[in-house]
Amino acid sequence: MHDVAKRAGVSTFTVSRVVNDSGFVREETRQRVLEAIAEMGYVPNAAARRLRSDRSHIIALLISDVSNPVWARVTLAIQEYLSQHGIGVILANTRSNLEEEKRQLDIAFSQGVGGIIVTPYNFQSNAVAEIRRRGIPCVVLGRRGDFGADVVRFDSYGTAYALTKLLLEQGYRRIALLTGPTDHSTSNDKYQAYATALGEAGLPLREEWVKWGPYRRYAGVQATEELLALDERPQALVSGSSALTLGALEALGEHQLQVPEDMGVVGSDGVFALYSFLTAAYTDCEELGKAAAEMLHERMEAHDGEPREVIMPFEKAKSSIET
Repeated sequence: MHDVAKRAGVSTFTVSRVVNDSGFVREETRQRVLEAIAEMGYVPNAAARRLRSDRSHIIALLISDVSNPVWARVTLAIQEYLSQHGIGVILANTRSNLEEEKRQLDIAFSQGVGGIIVTPYNFQSNAVAEIRRRGIPCVVLGRRGDFGADVVRFDSYGTAYALTKLLLEQGYRRIALLTGPTDHSTSNDKYQAYATALGEAGLPLREEWVKWGPYRRYAGVQATEELLALDERPQALVSGSSALTLGALEALGEHQLQVPEDMGVVGSDGVFALYSFLTAAYTDCEELGKAAAEMLHERMEAHDGEPREVIMPFEKAKSSIET
């Protein structure tokens, strides 16, 4: 409704009056609002609720990688919360692929779901725009951006900044970064945080010590092998995910290098915090999933306020890297 109001040059209150046929609205204004609705393919909430009266007990959850232990925990929390409210969940794995994301989204539309929680793959994804165009309640999970929809995400910038600062405080100066794909908002946030922390310490940003790639274990292995092959190898690693960290540990083990004696390693996600020699930034995945489910449920129950953003706080688990 907010976007329709902006396009028509009126208030959301006026759009509401036109949609619900309640209260006086000048005919010229009414026509302008109706034209905006038609141009945007907007389905008013009241109408959408009527259309969804027989489907409001099921939602679609589109996750980029269900094998990721973080998303697995988030998914369980979403399902648990919605189940308590009598709502079922259709889980779809988009496999970090735009074509698969579109296919799974089309399936969700064909099932007539009453709401969708989605982790858009990258900047090229138009999943959220298509969901909103159809008037389906939507929550964006784990991504930063101007989606015009509710967002629940990790503090990617904050965690990477804190972890890089920790290594600097421990005396490390040659610090590398393992992060995700270049077209992910989370990966870029981690890169910017890392660069900022180095800059504040008066250290140059050396691109050969920055490794971009998928958030997968094999990528962590490959990135670490490349770093170890450099003439001047880094003293420590900041890892952007648990999968990358596990890959880094595998590569270090192959070279018989110990953490933290031979290489300092810190990372986000916190799933690997069971390793006592690691320092991890931990975010409560269950709380994140619950927040996303709760926000979607509110939208399905007719909440029509401005888009909201929830950035989940993180905690740093201490380990032997800290003296």
